[in-house]
Amino acid sequence: MLRQAYGCLTPWQDDPAGYGRAALHLNKSPCEEGVLAELLALLDRRLAYVQRDGESFFDATQNARAARGGDAKAVVWAHNSHIGNAAATAMGWQGEFNIGESCRAAFGDSAVLIGFGTDHGTVAAASDWDEPMEIKKVIPARQDSYERVFRQASVPRSLTDWRSGQKSELRNVLSKPRLERAIGVVYRPETEFLSHYF
Repeated sequence: MLRQAYGCLTPWQDDPAGYGRAALHLNKSPCEEGVLAELLALLDRRLAYVQRDGESFFDATQNARAARGGDAKAVVWAHNSHIGNAAATAMGWQGEFNIGESCRAAFGDSAVLIGFGTDHGTVAAASDWDEPMEIKKVIPARQDSYERVFRQASVPRSLTDWRSGQKSELRNVLSKPRLERAIGVVYRPETEFLSHYF
């Protein structure tokens, strides 16, 4: 039964943006009912699972809780280019969707998107897909990037809240279009502008 419920997601594994579009147009996930039913059944059998493998059950329980009820909360850990709002970038202008845009559409101001960036430092990344991980030096960010603006603020670490409210002046200053650097599994400093900025 579980395999069948999650099997509903298989056609979307190579087209997550298509799944997002379908969920937006249907106002719910096309696979939601089957997956939710399986998660509820999992919770009903929890005592037997705890005795067999408590740690795995704990992980599964947290996933189930995220899918239940109006008070449920979820944390999705994803790369900035996936969690940011695609509508505000070239990705969205080309008709692509991402997690951040889908969350904003579904949950409005209840969704909180947190991005991480750095001007310089080191990163564990490969030179190409399926190549070994290396510790690489991150070159200083471009002058026309958000990362450089934050460096110029001379605050070593910060959490900047862009949501509406009392910080409208800060929001207006930071809303000017700038480049953002995306460093993920692959980092190519020698072609950084073409490879890592959007």
